[in-house]
Amino acid sequence: MSGSTIKIANWRARTPAGEDVFSAGNFQNGCYLANNGMCFLMTNHGTNYFYVVVDLNGPSGPNIVGRDIFYFALHFVDTGVKIDGHVYQVGDNTTRAELIRRCGKEGTGWSGGSSCTELIMRSGWKITKDYPW
Repeated sequence: MSGSTIKIANWRARTPAGEDVFSAGNFQNGCYLANNGMCFLMTNHGTNYFYVVVDLNGPSGPNIVGRDIFYFALHFVDTGVKIDGHVYQVGDNTTRAELIRRCGKEGTGWSGGSSCTELIMRSGWKITKDYPW
């Protein structure tokens, strides 16, 4: 059907360390598959922002945060909505070295790989040579 999305209830994703994290908590309801093959979900996280999680190739592998899955945060601020990669303790003062460490293959817990979006954004939307993957 043109213009529709399909819910993928059994969608799973892993941290860079291989942990299955999106099958629990706020992410247990799966994701929505768009016509172009991308899969996405949204979840509230706090009182002034929520996350948009995008899987670039949907249920196809590797389904690893930082490789084909990326987090975006929508923050509600006085001037409107700010979209960035500031998720799970990532902010303007988070160093590049820390972003790389968190994005790397050792990233664990549901936040493992969560800094990868911010790392790419700070690199002018490019994946540079020091990108952990």
